[in-house]
Amino acid sequence: KGIVNRMEEILDVPITLIYHRIEFFFNQCVEFDRWHIQNNIQALKGKTLEVSMDRQHYLSNWSDKKDSRPTKLVNTSTVDNKTRFVFASTVNFDTTSDWEVIKRDISRCSDLQKPEHKRRYGQYVLSNQEVKTDDVDDTLPLKAPNKNLLVQQTYSLMAHLEVMKQYVNEAHYTRLFADADEGFELGIGLVMKEQIAASKLYPVLVKAERNNASQMQDKRAWSEQVLLKHGITMSDIKRAKVDREKLAQISQQYWAAEMHKRTIESGSAKSEWLVHPFPKSRHSVQVKPLVGFHGAISVSQTLSENLLDVSTYGVDNYFQMIRRRINMFERPITSATNSKRWNGYASYNPKWAVMIIEILRVYNNYVLTDEKSLKNKGLYQEATTPAQKLGITDKKYT
Repeated sequence: KGIVNRMEEILDVPITLIYHRIEFFFNQCVEFDRWHIQNNIQALKGKTLEVSMDRQHYLSNWSDKKDSRPTKLVNTSTVDNKTRFVFASTVNFDTTSDWEVIKRDISRCSDLQKPEHKRRYGQYVLSNQEVKTDDVDDTLPLKAPNKNLLVQQTYSLMAHLEVMKQYVNEAHYTRLFADADEGFELGIGLVMKEQIAASKLYPVLVKAERNNASQMQDKRAWSEQVLLKHGITMSDIKRAKVDREKLAQISQQYWAAEMHKRTIESGSAKSEWLVHPFPKSRHSVQVKPLVGFHGAISVSQTLSENLLDVSTYGVDNYFQMIRRRINMFERPITSATNSKRWNGYASYNPKWAVMIIEILRVYNNYVLTDEKSLKNKGLYQEATTPAQKLGITDKKYT
């Protein structure tokens, strides 16, 4: 809001014109992306994709002086790790339906008094009491938006995965690395069951232990011991002293040793999580494949092929871009004098947040090149966009 007001002041234009231009650019971006995907999605044929998926939360400020509770939005995104191409960003906020008609119908048919599974509009958050708090035990009071409709996160995730189906079906094979989330585990298995059964998709949950607890250190020590037997240290891997072919062989040997170790362990309470032997970060990483090994020629070979490059780098980088490039999505701060949280740049209408995220997604895919990254690496080659790298376009746009 503050930035838009400043633009109104500096450019000397009505604030309504600024919002109309945002909506115009949003509609143009949607049509532009839709045309390219419909006409060029066949470029994915024969390709193996490695994509990462996660959620990001934003707060929309209150507009009622008597009610200071914000509205929480959740953005589910899937990004290609190699090219930075953002396949989809799905925010759980419906700006297209006639929310006034729907709310009158909700009141008329007493939808709020019915169990969730019997409601006509079960996909929407219908009251402030149904707004879910943060996933990290946050006690911040939240409310439903005054305008438009907040979508249940389960429905939003399923819609996101439905969008991803077209890419998975077109590509030869897709490895999906999703952040450790119970909703992801259930949703992927439900929506993508046909793709998993057809061996088109290999989904994996990823959990990074940034606190490096003692239990994780013990598990990490086991993986390091296995690698040391083959003369490889973690620093060797980080410095890329091991070629990829040898790394794949060591990976298969490690997983064979890990599977053997698990079969001889006593007790039935074995964790479904596996410790990755050489994660790309300093943190200990655990993985949980969401597929079984029935019919697999070699369990260790299957794990090695699919878990060699486990990473959520793509979506992490995209979420950081959203935080840094769009000030209304910066993390809010807590007041030093009380427990209230406030973000002076946050939007008052979530509708504009949805539009700006989509504009950024299209800008990232078709306009933003890797020029800065190439320069930092000392490489002198033509800078390209994520869409060019993926084959969706053959030129960069401005």
